[in-house]
Amino acid sequence: MCEITTENRLSKLEKLNLSLNRLRSLPPAISRLQSLVVLNLWGNQLDSLPPEIGRLANLRVLFVSYNRLTEVPEELAECTKLEVLSLEDNQISSLPGSLAGLTRLRKLNLSHNCIVYIPCCVYGMQDLVFLHLAYNRLENVADQIQVLVNLKTLILEGNSIRILPKSLCFLDSLELLNVDFNKIENIPVEMYLLKNLERLACHPVDKGLHIMHNPLSKPIKESLKGGLDALYNYLKSL
Repeated sequence: MCEITTENRLSKLEKLNLSLNRLRSLPPAISRLQSLVVLNLWGNQLDSLPPEIGRLANLRVLFVSYNRLTEVPEELAECTKLEVLSLEDNQISSLPGSLAGLTRLRKLNLSHNCIVYIPCCVYGMQDLVFLHLAYNRLENVADQIQVLVNLKTLILEGNSIRILPKSLCFLDSLELLNVDFNKIENIPVEMYLLKNLERLACHPVDKGLHIMHNPLSKPIKESLKGGLDALYNYLKSL
């Protein structure tokens, strides 16, 4: 009777916090927790996730930050209700194409990984409002970025990006764009279209445009002394 009671309780569990437990593996039996909505695996020693995680049909929030993942199972795409996915500070270089099926995903954190190109599946996540790719190995941003029309926060800080695409300037919902600490010299003339940025920002969490820490060309650097309005006026004059 005790085992049956425990099983019933587990089947109804909606939140499970396993953070900071030095876990080296997640048992396939995790799939039994069919009511699970939030799963926190932050700060363990996981180098993989079991394919069975895809059976968590009600999962909406998954934190796997600060682990040792090098890849993510394709089966995660079966968690179609997922809204928040944090894979920060792992060793991930790409994501499986199947994750394009996570069409309800609103927040994706891939910062502090080994990503060279924004994974193609990301462009299928068109409900994204938050995309964090800071401190990876990005050298460019593909034109496809323009399909993420709902983005409000895009963080690309600490990469090796030299050129921002014109298509980025059509994301007119952006309220925070952080491209600090890259290798940017020039910016698209059309950047003045990003009217929701409102100001030049310094603090990492402040809304606005973060761009000062780049080897910007002299005309752009001079215009920035007058703030965002001065930059936009300069771009409009070109």
